[in-house]
Amino acid sequence: PHNDYIWIATETGIPGLLVLIWLMITTTGSIIRALRKARDQIGVAHIIASSTSLVAVAAHSFFSFPLERIPVTFMATIALSIVVLYDPQSSRRSASHHTGIIWWCLAAVTTLSATTAWRAIQFDKMAYRQQGAVQTEDWSRSIQHATEAVKMGMFDPQVLLLRGLAHHVTGHYDPAIADQETCLTYHPYLVNAMNNMGMSLNAAGRHRDAIAVLSRIAKLNPEHVEGHLNLSRSYDGLSDTTAALRELTLAHEKAPKRTDILSELGRRYEREGNLVQAAEMATRAVQLKPDRDGLHYRLGVIRQKQGQLKDAATSFRTVLQLNRNHVPVLYNLGELYLSLSDTTKRWTGGPEAAEPVRRKLESLR
Repeated sequence: PHNDYIWIATETGIPGLLVLIWLMITTTGSIIRALRKARDQIGVAHIIASSTSLVAVAAHSFFSFPLERIPVTFMATIALSIVVLYDPQSSRRSASHHTGIIWWCLAAVTTLSATTAWRAIQFDKMAYRQQGAVQTEDWSRSIQHATEAVKMGMFDPQVLLLRGLAHHVTGHYDPAIADQETCLTYHPYLVNAMNNMGMSLNAAGRHRDAIAVLSRIAKLNPEHVEGHLNLSRSYDGLSDTTAALRELTLAHEKAPKRTDILSELGRRYEREGNLVQAAEMATRAVQLKPDRDGLHYRLGVIRQKQGQLKDAATSFRTVLQLNRNHVPVLYNLGELYLSLSDTTKRWTGGPEAAEPVRRKLESLR
């Protein structure tokens, strides 16, 4: 759940949770004492404004992770400092001969905090640019912006998640795996990092390692679909077709309207010779997205293999209605007409499809 208190407890254990409780109790006491001893309206306004800010952050922490964000933490620290300055107990202590040292320490902390805040802002700028590059699929710029962001500090490890994805897409699987591993050291239960890492391990041929990582997803998020898809590919890599089909079926059960899963199931059944099940999957996919020429083509190929030539021809003609330049379907239609001893059908492809067909015929000659 999105909860700072649970996060602190899980990251630091009981000692960290006790320190947090002590800080909240002590701060509450300081606010009460400061309000009782406030001598003017300005002081009361400062105390109320600071305490309200602290209460807002504390309440927000029940539903999100504001303390993870440097600007919010910096603001809360300033509010806490104002409360402490107005606390009469702190004022008595500050009147001692250590006042000079305290001010020097305060100046050092302020400088350090300002520097950290500046670096956090630069990090956020680079992270924002990285997200823009990912949206436009400019993977090299995505990697560049993420690298520049990390130089500012590890303010949000999820930049590594996206940089790892960019490495994966560009075929650099080892740095992709390394980025996901580093991301998981900061967020051990980040399911997306596990999934991406499993995907890269599969691509690198490390299927057993991928299974070890991806199997954790089902325990953390039982409804996660991509984990099952990647597990299916892991088992495929180990030639365990039974387990691969099981994971693919689980993915379909959790996302029955995803045509990519239906198509993958259909291809698997087709490879195994189960053309009835393959046709059923392809038909469902066509019903969900009737405007996709690729889905109609796949259904036509399966019908052709089943010997249902009329149905196959119907699917192939639908492909041409959706995309007149779909070259592969022309060969399939030609095979159908040839099997029916019908060589009179005229050319139905578009002009852009003609040249690839001519080249293919020339190579066959």
